[in-house]
Amino acid sequence: MLQAALALQQWGDFKEARRKYESIIARDPRNFNALELCGVEAIQQEAYRDAVQLLRRALALRSNDAPVLTNFGIAHQKLGQTADALECFDKAIASKPDFASAHHNRANVLREAKRLKGSTRKLSSRHHAATGQLPYSCQSCFGA
Repeated sequence: MLQAALALQQWGDFKEARRKYESIIARDPRNFNALELCGVEAIQQEAYRDAVQLLRRALALRSNDAPVLTNFGIAHQKLGQTADALECFDKAIASKPDFASAHHNRANVLREAKRLKGSTRKLSSRHHAATGQLPYSCQSCFGA
């Protein structure tokens, strides 16, 4: 049944694939492959909270699995949990140093964090120029 679910997932029939994975997991809650693949399916469907729960269960069975750690990181990233995502990618890299996907996703998270930090700094600079206030004394930034 696992192969059938995977085939459905690869063909894009996510709803039916999810149903099959859940059926497998109901019969065998410790089925690592079903938990992992159902977690990936949840990411594909943008059900990131479900993905985190499923992948956490898979990691309880194999805590150093680099692909699962990477997918776990992706789910955290999509939920805006940058620190958790980086921790997952770092663990994946420690577990399998040549696992390119973990390096790639870690770099993307860092690049996005740097971009957002730069955007915030630019907005802050514009705000302070417009108000004539120094950043460290700005009432808008630091409250009354």
